[in-house]
Amino acid sequence: MDFINISQRRFHEGTIHSFSSAENDSSGAGNILSAGGYWSTKRRAAAINEHVVIDYGDLVPVNYIKISASSSGTSSLPNGFRIEGSIDSKEWTALYSETSTPLDSREYEIHIPLKILKYIKVLINDPAVLGSQYLSEIGRFEAGIAGLAEISASSSSPGNGVEKMIDGDSSTYWESEQKQNSARESLFVDLGEICYLNRIAMSGVNEGFPESFHVETSLDNEIWITLFQEKNFVSEYNKKYYWDTGITAARFVRVEAPGRQLINRRFGVRISGIEISSAPVSYDHTHNIGDITPHASIFQAGMVRLARDGESITGAVVQSTDSRLRDATNVFKGIVQLANDGDSTSGLAVQASDRRIKQATEDKPGIVRLAYNRETNANAVVQANDSRLLHGTEDNFGIVKICPNGEYKEHAVISGNDMRIQHQRAVQFLSGRYPGQRRI
Repeated sequence: MDFINISQRRFHEGTIHSFSSAENDSSGAGNILSAGGYWSTKRRAAAINEHVVIDYGDLVPVNYIKISASSSGTSSLPNGFRIEGSIDSKEWTALYSETSTPLDSREYEIHIPLKILKYIKVLINDPAVLGSQYLSEIGRFEAGIAGLAEISASSSSPGNGVEKMIDGDSSTYWESEQKQNSARESLFVDLGEICYLNRIAMSGVNEGFPESFHVETSLDNEIWITLFQEKNFVSEYNKKYYWDTGITAARFVRVEAPGRQLINRRFGVRISGIEISSAPVSYDHTHNIGDITPHASIFQAGMVRLARDGESITGAVVQSTDSRLRDATNVFKGIVQLANDGDSTSGLAVQASDRRIKQATEDKPGIVRLAYNRETNANAVVQANDSRLLHGTEDNFGIVKICPNGEYKEHAVISGNDMRIQHQRAVQFLSGRYPGQRRI
């Protein structure tokens, strides 16, 4: 199993194996391996593929690539390119690709899963366009190990900060703040991306190496799992110790230890160096011994390929942090975008607090607006206590108004005891013999 130290940033030296073209001798492909110069492809009337292949002489670990622009600036960087890796220059694997994306920074950093390579190819498939000509210019090209994204400590004594642990000098060291009593001290490391740890090493100096300590790892800086722990560990001066951990996926590493008593009778922790090693990724294996199948990323498939935020491409898996899965607001879409109060825009979801679905009142509409008593306006709903729905009387309308006995009125209804619908009285009335009746 390979143990590759990923704690310190470093770039590999290489030579040019081959290249497709160069505009002139002063802009040859070899310039991308040193500071100050640049490689320029030939100026052409049509876009064609160009390439340069770098030979590192031996198998080297790579998880970081940096591309610099030429003195002409970012406008001459290619719009589309692919970076490939190989161990024999015959079979190649795609490490990274960029398509139709103008680069606006003079230095472009690319992080890839840790790979073992001998050759790296830059294949330009979409050159820059200057006027009517096609060409691409690339400044320095560097490939190697990215190093730690962050390292910090619970405390540090003056002149002995955490950077001393990764400076490559065995005579320097990190020292926690010296205290009157033993206190828990901690180191925190962010690897910048998920790696597959298989070994952790720490170096001591003349005193202060932790005696009892534990090392934890986390994928998300939320849930921590103990990787290993030591109790009553007796160290020798100026020695390096390592612990093989098996294959452990992690992005964050934390070391915690109580301070030890120093010669001056104060308490603290001293560590000269820390090395976190990782196993290389292989897309040809599905086991977890030696080379390993990686977690998926937005650039490279593992078991699946992860979608970028908002991406809806077929075959890509939506991540739990995707903005489409967050709680919706009336400013940002989640699964839906919420409408403002009263907003009737198409595609927006009405919120439960919207006034349109409140209980209606006579003053404010809800789902409907309630009518005032006897109001006849369109779109107003008659309430159950409206007087028009009351039982009718001779004095007041209900659903209808009752007509007084024997009287003729429009829109009035004859009552059931009206004399005009009683048989005997009706005969008398019609014959003019009804008491009090006047003939005309």
